[in-house]
Amino acid sequence: MNLHRRMQAWVWDLQKNLADLSMPVKVRLMLEELGPTYVKMGQIVSSQSSVIPADWARELELLQSSVPPFPSDEVEQIILEEWGRSAELYASSTRTFAAASTAQVHRATLRDGTLVVVKCSAPIFAPR
Repeated sequence: MNLHRRMQAWVWDLQKNLADLSMPVKVRLMLEELGPTYVKMGQIVSSQSSVIPADWARELELLQSSVPPFPSDEVEQIILEEWGRSAELYASSTRTFAAASTAQVHRATLRDGTLVVVKCSAPIFAPR
């Protein structure tokens, strides 16, 4: 079991065997694994809870508030691609404190000591 799946199991207290999970849970996990575009689609479906079964609505609503952050090495790569440099921009590394379907927010400290917030968008079509 990879680290991403272990963290999901710990956060949502999932059983070890995915076959034992309900279909709505499996679909939510699949959407998270596929990445930001698919999470966004799940969020849109969850906003229409009056037309989907209650168990599906409850599970997909987790995509509104409980999306796991994407890995910090992806953040470093995105900053490198956007700014042409990464680690040398900050005196301390970025720390994730909020995550959403297509972006996450990090705290960082610039070399001059200024505390900053960095919003980093995930690669939209790249699966996790």
